[in-house]
Amino acid sequence: MADGEKPQASRADVPATSPPVPSRSWRRSVQPVLTIISHGTAPFISTFLLIHLSAPILANLGGEAMASQVMMIGRELYQTRHAEPILYAALVIHPLASTLRRVLAPTTAGPVSPKSKGYLERIKSYPRNLISPLSLPAYALVLPLTIHTLTHRIYPSLPIAPIFSLSPSELDFSYVQYVLDAYPWRSWLGYGMLVGCVVWHGTEGVRLIYNSYEWVRGGAQTWRRELRKMIIVTGAVMIPVLSGLWVMSKEPLLMLGGTAERCHAALIQSFAYRY
Repeated sequence: MADGEKPQASRADVPATSPPVPSRSWRRSVQPVLTIISHGTAPFISTFLLIHLSAPILANLGGEAMASQVMMIGRELYQTRHAEPILYAALVIHPLASTLRRVLAPTTAGPVSPKSKGYLERIKSYPRNLISPLSLPAYALVLPLTIHTLTHRIYPSLPIAPIFSLSPSELDFSYVQYVLDAYPWRSWLGYGMLVGCVVWHGTEGVRLIYNSYEWVRGGAQTWRRELRKMIIVTGAVMIPVLSGLWVMSKEPLLMLGGTAERCHAALIQSFAYRY
């Protein structure tokens, strides 16, 4: 070695350094929290929906009278001082958390096979695509659910003339009978879309939670198989619900003229029934 020349370090002298560990993305970190919020609000909404759907189904057996009795009993559960704010909060928080979970999802795709290493951990951080059998009916549900909530709960409670805050006894299924009689094609379209989207989204959501997120994002075959299942389940629930509404629509409307005018005034507050 020449004088003044520094010895060069051999490969063995160089300490081995491991590749830098990527920091956990804040988007991935927030996914489990949004998942808990989205799934935690689902039971409150499901209880409300079970009552609402069971009432028209029982109308196949006892007509409007039985449906109204079931609805009145159900209102004792969710139209209380504390329960109703929780229900409305769940109806707002659930879609917001679900939408944020998809919008803020990391861009890197997770494994597609349930047998892949770390599948369950990764699938919780990478939610479904914005377009899926779960999200599509949820998007379609926004308009009919908004109209239904306004025309069947908010507007009838207004103290303005000539509505004068319809009482709960006046907002039984005779109100639905009036809507079906006064606005047949609009009401059937609205109720049909509402029931179909709710049942489709709810059934797919229950399946997703039950399977602990073990969803295989497959190709066309998976979509076709899931589509057939959802059509069968949705139809199995929609048929008795809509047939119950049909039974009530064929019954005579037992409503005073003054009450009918107040119902009409509540309905025309919405653009869907104004013209």
